[in-house]
Order: sequence, then C-alpha cells, then structure tokens
Amino acid sequence: MLLTQAREPFAHVAVDSAPHARRLGPRRIEPLARASILDAYVPSCVYLKDAWRDADCLTQLVSHGRFSVPATFYGDQTGHFNAVESALCLNQLAFVTMADFVEHREEHRFRDAILTHDLDDFKKNVISRTFVASMSTRFRRLLDGHDVHGELRLKKFKVHGAMLFILGSFAFDDVDSAGSSTAAFSGEVVFAMPRI
Repeated sequence: MLLTQAREPFAHVAVDSAPHARRLGPRRIEPLARASILDAYVPSCVYLKDAWRDADCLTQLVSHGRFSVPATFYGDQTGHFNAVESALCLNQLAFVTMADFVEHREEHRFRDAILTHDLDDFKKNVISRTFVASMSTRFRRLLDGHDVHGELRLKKFKVHGAMLFILGSFAFDDVDSAGSSTAAFSGEVVFAMPRI
C-alpha cells in the first residue's frame, strides 16, 4: 500500500532507456571505502562483502553486491534469508552506491539531485539522515543467506522541499542464479534523503 502511494510522485518522471554513451564497465567499490561508509553498523551486521557499480549507465545508478548473512542477529535461526536481513543488505548497498557516485563525480542525470560532492560531508550529513520511505517485497523461493548476490537499480528521483526521494528496484538471489528472470527475493523501494 505504501509503495502505491509513493509511486505517484514519480509517475511523470520518464526513465531514459537510451543506449550507453560510454563503456567503463563495472567498477569495484573498494573495501576501504565500503568499510568507511558502513562503520556505523555493528560488525556482525555488515553483510555486504563486495560491491561494484555499473559506471556505464547514465540513466540509473546500478550496483551489485555480494552478501553473507551467517546468522540472524535478532532471534532463532530461520535457515534462510528473510525480510529483516534483506532490508539491512539493501541499505548497505544503497549507501555504498551513493557514496561511490559522490566520490567519483561522473556525468550522470542524478548529478544535479545530489548536491554534495564531498564524501565526508555525505557520510556525516546525508547517510545518517537517509531512510527507507517505503518498500514492497516479493519472495519466490527460499534463499540461503550465506552467499547472496544483490542488485540495486536507483531509477528515478524527485526533489520535494529539502528532501530527495529516489525510487528503485532490487533483487536478491543465490550467486549461481544471479541475473535470472525470477530472483528469489525482489521488490521496490523509495529512499528519502536530505538534499544537502
């Protein structure tokens, strides 16, 4: 229900599907950069083990991550990847994706929406006040959380006052099935972040 309401502000924003203008390929988001951005998390809850961003895509921010959730932190072990862990994984991938974008200052249609060009400023003033405004999820099959591939596509944005709302989609699957047409777990998300 929340996502349906959240979609309305994005209805007028077209997603450009033009061919890529450059060929930079996937770029790894370096471990030190990831660690710096995720240092607010309890170490046992840092599930993102590796990440890279598609630097070719000029119309969306697209990133991929490899995650490992060795144990559920909040109760008895379920034996599978669930919604709580997926939300943490999604946040971690979104934060490092946006930080990588800020740090590398590439030409992109999101460039004018994210005002800061300073990684320390982004970490201090933006990440700490960014949240998931809405999220919808679909489970299609059980997923072992020990080795998970995730994809995040930040597709559209809308500025509303001092806030930036970013609409995206995500998918999680086991590493061997990554990229298949039916991910084990997928959905849509709207992030809200201050426009600083």
